[in-house]
Amino acid sequence: METFYISLKALASKCEFGNQIDEPIGDQLIFGIENYAFKQELVKRCESKKTTLAEVLKLALFLESTSHENDDQPGVLKIEYSKKSTQFRLPNTRTIDREKDCLNCGNERHNKRSDFPAADAECFNCKTRGHFSSVCMKKRSIKINKFEQSYSTVDKPDNDCNALYI
Repeated sequence: METFYISLKALASKCEFGNQIDEPIGDQLIFGIENYAFKQELVKRCESKKTTLAEVLKLALFLESTSHENDDQPGVLKIEYSKKSTQFRLPNTRTIDREKDCLNCGNERHNKRSDFPAADAECFNCKTRGHFSSVCMKKRSIKINKFEQSYSTVDKPDNDCNALYI
């Protein structure tokens, strides 16, 4: 930025601007910048008031220095995520001894049909009658209702504890 300013000043000295040399140099300083966002920021800050060349140069150098700090981070990627209403049933792992335990309820073997608690019970896993889900031999399913992710790009990081910056 400083070399660009020095070049503009040298070129302007060859022109016939007279006492009004600061305004054309300031204009060329702003509009000669290649970075569009950087140029727009300078225009926005300098057009509302009568700005001197020294103020324009100071602001341009400040903006340039802050843009160089983020060169290794060209645009900070902010990833936000949230898990909404995630519900699932953990598989009930249970070892059943076929000789001692009932294969329908998991308790000790029954001598009487009246002692059989799972006779009219519906399995929560496979939805059939006659056994409990803790002894169900069918494949257990894990149900996840919803998972949401959102991605957005930000210019600079803020102190958001639910965000991961890459």
